[in-house]
Amino acid sequence: MEVDKFWTYVGKKRHKLRLIYAYHRESGEIVAWVFGQRNTNTVRELWCKIEALGIKWGGLLTDNWKRFKRAFSDTYHV
Repeated sequence: MEVDKFWTYVGKKRHKLRLIYAYHRESGEIVAWVFGQRNTNTVRELWCKIEALGIKWGGLLTDNWKRFKRAFSDTYHV
């Protein structure tokens, strides 16, 4: 499973919005996503969605952003 993020804005650049998503490379499916601020709470919201869907994985591929590491602390990071 891969977790990544990108940002966009609405109207003006000071109104930034982040999309954080979980992607399953083998199936090509985005399995969960959230919009929000660039913080741990938004990443935890993604974690809750993944858990609610009952998705299991052996490892997590991220860009080592510290908030990913904090929210997914019990997960093996590649």
